[in-house]
Amino acid sequence: MEKVIIKKEILSKVIKKRDPQLNKTNFGRLLLICGSASLGGAAIMSTRAAVYSGAGLVTLASDKINRTSMLSVVPEAMFMDYKDTEKLKKMINRSDVILIGSGLEKSQESLNLINLLFTEITDDQILVIDGTALSLIGEKILNY
Repeated sequence: MEKVIIKKEILSKVIKKRDPQLNKTNFGRLLLICGSASLGGAAIMSTRAAVYSGAGLVTLASDKINRTSMLSVVPEAMFMDYKDTEKLKKMINRSDVILIGSGLEKSQESLNLINLLFTEITDDQILVIDGTALSLIGEKILNY
């Protein structure tokens, strides 16, 4: 494998200076539906990666037990309890990009979150399916 050195000229084409008059909502809204009660670390890592890679407004929808941990590690992100389905529906509808799956348990609750997302998402939104969500979708499809 050939070694490539990333130089400032290459980075300046990819990473653009942001207008200081704009705020994070101008750079998109990302919703992460991740992290069951026993798997909060995956949700926190996904949230942190999203914030520090330059995503706009980042919201983690997770089990409420993960709230304090997430906010202590990534205070720039927002948090909501994914069991509040009405609020979750609103967040899905407001989001540009949605990630589901990181740190979800194989459970009926996780399957319910996937089903809710699939009923609310629209064609103009970007969906990233990861981890357990992929497994649950695969199992569900194979069982029909």
